[in-house]
Amino acid sequence: MKTLIISLLVFTFQPESMSNTGHQPCIVFDERSYFTKSDCIEDSVIALDELRLLYLEAFQQEEKAGKMLHFFKSKTRKSPVEEAYHGAFYALSALHKKMPVKRLSLVKKAKKHLKKAVKSAPEQIEIRFLRFSLNHYLPDLFKNEKMLQEDQAQLLKLFRSLEETQQEPELLQIIAGFMLSSQRCTEEENRVYQRYLNK
Repeated sequence: MKTLIISLLVFTFQPESMSNTGHQPCIVFDERSYFTKSDCIEDSVIALDELRLLYLEAFQQEEKAGKMLHFFKSKTRKSPVEEAYHGAFYALSALHKKMPVKRLSLVKKAKKHLKKAVKSAPEQIEIRFLRFSLNHYLPDLFKNEKMLQEDQAQLLKLFRSLEETQQEPELLQIIAGFMLSSQRCTEEENRVYQRYLNK
């Protein structure tokens, strides 16, 4: 599971400074924005790259993971990507727990939110990747093989589409590296991901 978090979040970006208003920020996603600034408290904004950074920081700090879960729980509506990260923060929080029962409870919540996110936006590659990654690292007893296969097929389709339009290059690098290391891909899939990394 630790490898999952590290692999997922080594993005090469420099997030803008976050607001110091003291209020809980509202997450707004760049050109794919779901919430407008009018929905936010004093125009506090967390862009998608900043959300990824917060996720990375929460890997080291249990308190930050808890704060982000509280933030997401307090929202009356969430975009599909927010829903996915809500689930991802549950999965991350499970890393910090020692009791197996508590870990299992958090993982179940993570899967619930990720399933909802995929249902809302089945063509969003980052959502698919978050769910595939979590499922991949679960113990065999809790893996959903059908869901893994579905996400794996969709990831390849969406990856090719984004590659053609040259979108999200940093994210595609992470996905390509992860998929190759997962040892779940067919020879054809491996060629697609390896070709991208060799560019």
